[in-house]
Amino acid sequence: MRRDATLRRMGEQAPGELQALGSALAAAVFEAIEQITSALRRAGVVVSTAQLLDAVRAAAVIDVADRDQFRMALRSTLVKRQEHLPVFEAAFAATLLPAPVVTGGRSPTRTGSLSDDLVLALQSGDLTALRSLAGLAVEMFAGLSGDQLCGERYHLRRTLQRLDLTELLSRSIQLAAQGDDGPSVTDLQARLAALEGLVVQEVRRRLLASDAISSLAVPDVNDIDFMEATPAELALLRETVRPLARHLAARLARRRQHHSSPRVEMRRTLRRSLASGGVPVDLAFHRPRHVRPELVVLADISGSVAEFARFFILLLHALHEELPHVRSFCFVDGVDEVTHLLESSPNSLEVRHLVATTRVVSDSGHSDYGAVLEGFLNRYSSALGPRTTVLIAGDARSNGRDPRTEILDEVHQKVRRLYWLNPEPQAMWDTRDSVISRYAPACSDVVEVRKVRQLADFVLSLA
Repeated sequence: MRRDATLRRMGEQAPGELQALGSALAAAVFEAIEQITSALRRAGVVVSTAQLLDAVRAAAVIDVADRDQFRMALRSTLVKRQEHLPVFEAAFAATLLPAPVVTGGRSPTRTGSLSDDLVLALQSGDLTALRSLAGLAVEMFAGLSGDQLCGERYHLRRTLQRLDLTELLSRSIQLAAQGDDGPSVTDLQARLAALEGLVVQEVRRRLLASDAISSLAVPDVNDIDFMEATPAELALLRETVRPLARHLAARLARRRQHHSSPRVEMRRTLRRSLASGGVPVDLAFHRPRHVRPELVVLADISGSVAEFARFFILLLHALHEELPHVRSFCFVDGVDEVTHLLESSPNSLEVRHLVATTRVVSDSGHSDYGAVLEGFLNRYSSALGPRTTVLIAGDARSNGRDPRTEILDEVHQKVRRLYWLNPEPQAMWDTRDSVISRYAPACSDVVEVRKVRQLADFVLSLA
């Protein structure tokens, strides 16, 4: 595990923060904090050096022998966002595994059979033997040796099903009943629970060693696929609308400032220099006029493309200073303007609310791009003009209905630019009921926009 220079220096100094715990314990505590921090960072959670120092200072003033106190101290210092808590809990549990208490004395006799060895270990209560056998069971049954690792519960269930704890308990009780000094049923149940705990520990330890904690990794929001995002990823996308808008607005402003800088116009400058004997004393400048586009957005909010449309519209309206004229329309098999809804409640654009309060559904509720284009041109042609850029966001799946491509041609003739943003992978275009290639000739460009990164690049290209 590679460490930066700061972390190496902290490794030498941090145990001093924990000096009251004793040198050996201080080093062990810092090592645990460092391992948890490293696991968090590998999973994509940002943990600053200041947070790491705060965790060390917190450990110096609590009872580190109290697992819950230690966990809460690290959780409150290393984690700043709610969605990162599962990653922290997994990293903490895998780094600091509690050892179940197993009472007893004599070592079991090994017979070569895992089931028989487990029964004997349960009889004796030998913790070392149980831990070794739990590791062997995980190695044999958990399915952790392949390339495809799954979640902890999957591998744990595989192991416990093959061990058959009920059968082990039954055999252990029968064996204990044969002798006078055998353990009680209560002791056997406690030892079996301890065995289950050891299996859980071993699965977690091996998952962590295999970097399977990356399955809980915080995704890079720029690479989340709109069409395949989980509910948690969709929530993360919604949270990034405003920060992304600010970032894009700053880049658009810088680009506009760069393009609007005056440039020397050589032809006029040379012409003026004739009056001064060919010396360019009086420079002529060309000052380009920057025109911010007027946008009209038509967004399909049916089915799986609804979340992409929702994010896209919110982003454009959040850029109101750089894109001052944005009119938004949503559709399914009918079309209606939603600009006023965004202006009155810009952070609460919900698809179900749009369906209930607008005329986006006019008939069956299945996508009908031909009917939508016809309705849009009939009702909202006044929104189109020579300075207008039209953005259509949708998958162009019209359920086998007439796509009415001639209407899209008419729309394109009225406007400056017409772009089609398709959130589906390009490999899926023109499959089944997709008619994107029939619309493409009437568009200035057809762009695949599956991720935030692609969408941001497209928005920047508008300026």
